[in-house]
Amino acid sequence: MVSGAPTPGGLKLTPPGGLHHQAAGGINATDYRAYQGHKNVDPVGPLSTSGPRALVSRGVKNVRKDAKTTGTPTYAWTLPTVGGGSTTAVGSISTPTAAQSTFLPDVAGTYVFRCTTTFPGSSGTVVTNFTYVSA
Repeated sequence: MVSGAPTPGGLKLTPPGGLHHQAAGGINATDYRAYQGHKNVDPVGPLSTSGPRALVSRGVKNVRKDAKTTGTPTYAWTLPTVGGGSTTAVGSISTPTAAQSTFLPDVAGTYVFRCTTTFPGSSGTVVTNFTYVSA
């Protein structure tokens, strides 16, 4: 939280936080911006599991924006790694643009189920990988 200091002449930033320099040429009313926190998400479900071939449900929650984020974060689920001989593809992901999603492995093997959270107006994304080893 950013707030004025109780005495004149200061700015209090509760960690994590800081000042972000917007432009060169000295301090004025527009070239520094106070920001708070860091972009992040918490996983829903374990990051690494194994078991029989079954429906795998994972997600992200507690989306934390930074002050540069404008609007609602978006989600994109992919399967960058699938078991050998698998025909499981992005099209088999139940809700590929939601915070939580599921997929069903079709053969035994290692699968990486990835959620990329994009923060509009901010410079970056948060990638969360869930590894599932199907028997």
